[in-house]
Amino acid sequence: MTAAPLVSVIIPTYNRRALLQEAIESVLAQTLGDFEVVVVNDAGSDARPAVDAFRDPRLVYLEHTVNQGQPAARNTALRAARGRYIAYLDDDDRYLPQHFETLVGALQRTGKAVAYSDCVSVAFLPTEQGFQETKRENVFHQEATREKLLIDNVFPPLVMMHERACLDKTGLFDPDLRGHEDWDLTIRLALHYEFEHIHEVTAEYRDFTNNTRTIWHAQFLRMFQIVHPRYLRYASDPHAAEKQRTTRTNCAKWSAHQIRTMNAEQLRALPTAAPSWIEQIVRRSIDLGDDYLAEVTDMFQRVSLVHPHSPELKRAAALIERRELW
Repeated sequence: MTAAPLVSVIIPTYNRRALLQEAIESVLAQTLGDFEVVVVNDAGSDARPAVDAFRDPRLVYLEHTVNQGQPAARNTALRAARGRYIAYLDDDDRYLPQHFETLVGALQRTGKAVAYSDCVSVAFLPTEQGFQETKRENVFHQEATREKLLIDNVFPPLVMMHERACLDKTGLFDPDLRGHEDWDLTIRLALHYEFEHIHEVTAEYRDFTNNTRTIWHAQFLRMFQIVHPRYLRYASDPHAAEKQRTTRTNCAKWSAHQIRTMNAEQLRALPTAAPSWIEQIVRRSIDLGDDYLAEVTDMFQRVSLVHPHSPELKRAAALIERRELW
């Protein structure tokens, strides 16, 4: 057994071999080289050749025989991790070369257990020549106070690094949260530790479909229903519950507007979970007034053409008809 590395990088992957290679390349390009990379294939197509092609002993490849979801894949990697510090990277994102050096330096300089940096969001669209970058913006640069995290997610997990020992207090990812489980863990970290924010872009959060932001917000609406009540008792802000409701409402509005403007091809590309998201959007939106209800109804009718037999959409139709308050 070799000496434990300073940093363990957690990479769950599922059927994105080419992007996984780009993610690994960004790790191997780090200016700080004392790390291991733990890749967990969540029962997708064989990704071992993509990992073995690098011929780097710092790469560890594990597999699930049954698909268990991203939280479980991350937990498998965390149980195998040996580093003092834990970093996270999805298989479609990238680190900039100074990422480890910046975050490790901040943790060691301040003595804090958790640090996070800024990252840019980069959007791509598929073309005949491959994916083409269409937009780049620095949207992840907010201060992640505990009170703010109890209302909304502030940053994606790829900008965060923490001591592995933190997980002894917080526990691992909640395997029942299929999507945005990182926000749940980040809240638990914030309940125990003070974060250090480095105001420097060290990573790229990459979006390879023009539906991703819509899916992201629609999934968040479901997550809000779970996470908000779970941690509300820890809020010191007397207006926290009201702010949580406002966040859910704004999320529903944004999602409804985006889905309403999709073309037929984009609607067909929505995941199979889309009807349940639509039902949540309708439930959140039913009491927002006639003008907005008309927009939600139009959104609902467009999705119904693609999923005509969905029981979730039938329930949403009944809600719209009765205009029940949620």
